[in-house]
Amino acid sequence: LMEFRARSKNPDHPDNAEVFGVLGTLASARVDNPAALAAFDSEVGILERGLGREHPTLAGPLINRGLSYLDLGRLDEAEADLLRAEALLAALPGDSPDLAHPLVGLGGVALRRGDGLKARTMAERASAYAAREARDPTLLADVAWLHARALRMIGEEPERAVALGQTALTICREKLAATPENRAFAAEIEAWLAGK
Repeated sequence: LMEFRARSKNPDHPDNAEVFGVLGTLASARVDNPAALAAFDSEVGILERGLGREHPTLAGPLINRGLSYLDLGRLDEAEADLLRAEALLAALPGDSPDLAHPLVGLGGVALRRGDGLKARTMAERASAYAAREARDPTLLADVAWLHARALRMIGEEPERAVALGQTALTICREKLAATPENRAFAAEIEAWLAGK
């Protein structure tokens, strides 16, 4: 498919980015973070060359690349992509529930840096957006999981932290597909809850 598209159009045509987005998503589902990052990096590059660096279409791919950076521990690069995505979404008319996605990622960066207060703030902001996007179980699980870990890190509301962790685990088990990525997610939550 990619060869056909490359022959039929300019290789930097924005339509070609879609192939790399799909490849990145598949690699993420297999928990192959280096492959996911490479694919999302190609997707972002094509879109930037074809549409410009400030086009709102870049928000989703930047979030995906930022989360890949986060999974690889490349926190500065993750934060830069997630902040860019947040700014692109915030510039759109209205108040997009999609803003929850970069906020969850930024909360994850804060957790990795040991900043539980910032992570809690990101979780609270993301929760307000996610509540309007209740059809997305992955987002709801991610927000609950971020909030649980942030509360535990700062030593506040331990019962609520556990309840949020259990909510994330329930969503993961009952609503998400049984991919390697989601199985790893559930195992991480279970281990965290066992340490309560």
